[in-house]
Amino acid sequence: MSTTDETPQPAPVLDVRRRSESRMLFGYGPLIGWITAFLVMILLAPTVAPERIVTSRSGGAQAQQQGDETAVTSLGSSTAGSATGPGVTTCPGPQISGDPYSPPCRGWSGGNNGGATAKGVTKDTITLAWRDSGGPYDIGSTVSSLTGKRINTGNATRDDLIRTYTTLIDYFNKHFQFYGRKLQLKVYKATGSPTDELLGGGQSGANADAIIESQQINAFADLGAQAPPFADALAHQGVIATNPIYPSLNAFKQNAPYNWGLTPDCDKVAEYGSDFVLKEIIDNPVLAGQYKGQKRKLGLVYPESPAYSPCADHAREIFKAAGKAFPEARTYRLSLDGIPPDSRDIAAAFANDGITTVLLFTDPLTPYFMTATAEQSNWHPEWIEMGVAYLDTDFAGQLYEPDQWKNSFGVSLNGETLPSRSTYGYAAYRSMDSSTSPVDLAVDLMYYNLYLVAIGVQMAGPNLTPQSFAQGMHAYKEASDDGAAGAWAFPDGQYTAPVDGRVVWWDPNAVSNYNGQAGAYKDNGKRYPLGQVPAGPPDVHVGQ
Repeated sequence: MSTTDETPQPAPVLDVRRRSESRMLFGYGPLIGWITAFLVMILLAPTVAPERIVTSRSGGAQAQQQGDETAVTSLGSSTAGSATGPGVTTCPGPQISGDPYSPPCRGWSGGNNGGATAKGVTKDTITLAWRDSGGPYDIGSTVSSLTGKRINTGNATRDDLIRTYTTLIDYFNKHFQFYGRKLQLKVYKATGSPTDELLGGGQSGANADAIIESQQINAFADLGAQAPPFADALAHQGVIATNPIYPSLNAFKQNAPYNWGLTPDCDKVAEYGSDFVLKEIIDNPVLAGQYKGQKRKLGLVYPESPAYSPCADHAREIFKAAGKAFPEARTYRLSLDGIPPDSRDIAAAFANDGITTVLLFTDPLTPYFMTATAEQSNWHPEWIEMGVAYLDTDFAGQLYEPDQWKNSFGVSLNGETLPSRSTYGYAAYRSMDSSTSPVDLAVDLMYYNLYLVAIGVQMAGPNLTPQSFAQGMHAYKEASDDGAAGAWAFPDGQYTAPVDGRVVWWDPNAVSNYNGQAGAYKDNGKRYPLGQVPAGPPDVHVGQ
């Protein structure tokens, strides 16, 4: 709610689909995770020389000054721990009726909200920042070229992306309770390169941008899927970072209370994946491919990165505690500067070693090249996707060699892929602006980054600080046990949302909900809490 009524009522139902269709809310559409994380940030490329421009959506240009200062465009609403405090009231049901991830309804009778309770917070506004990033690569065309133009990155402009974000901000300002304040967005020209950071470097640029957000923009939180170096830099500057891409749980703890994610930390990924492999894979025979019926020999692939190696070590510890040998492991260098030789070399080495089962903790492009090499080598193993970087989407699965990927199954922490215009992000945008459409490639990622902020702000109550934001996140409990992405929670000591998952397999004959083409992931209709994957052969149907 955004009103100040003494007896508030829940916001209107956001009715985007029948309940039977609600198994996907996490914001897929055409997202490919790792690729999209690049695209969403890189598409906000600077097109003019540095200048200082400060505008508001309602007031137009307020000042313009030529010079070398950071370009800052202020955008946002068209109007200016436990969710307790003076004037806070409770109301029946969730804040957004029909939304399984909504926090409980809160009202506010108005009055003094504490004013400037923290950096980026005034009595009227909460400032959010987003980087306008150039970078050394034309990622969209690079990815399209590498995949033979099978990945269409779209042609969204900077203005399209900003319009999508500001319209979604209006949605959250209207429907969530921010206790007299409104979210506002400031977009600035980046010093650093998100591309370099996602590839494992770029720390100095990340530090410079974090200083801009803290000292010039005075931001409360940053939006966007962040590379770990930038999320770390923001934490050191006292700015909340949303949705870092798979850093370790220890990294989240070190950066508390400033890093929060809907994407799981890589320790959580390692634990869920290891639980699945140890209970359903390692002691059971091969289900599909040229080694069907034989004893499995496992090969593991993951990126060579300081951010992710602690989680590989964590997986080794889990296997050791279970008394099992760790799979043959090979790492690769994250790169977008050509067809990665690592992918071909790893596939060739695995084929030579007689690996029957490949465990993929990778970005979405690596299986594209590995399955192509495997097909050329006439090597047909099982491919086990481990629920990372959106390998578990129909859109990604349709890119891989079909004779290879028909032998694929694994785990997913998300839900079923839906059409890009059948998601809550798309519906939220259209509820505020029916005359235009959002950027399909980015709207759900934007929506859920904002959703994470909205949960924390509403649950914090009027006295908004990073500490009360953290208390609110830890107090949050999902409003329904039928959430499309499974259960969300941020219990003490945890900073990422997913707490359950499902077992999936690739059906090359199924028609995808996403695009009506052949090839889709299927599941048995069950979700399993972390640590509770059932023992025994996996309930999948592969090799058809």
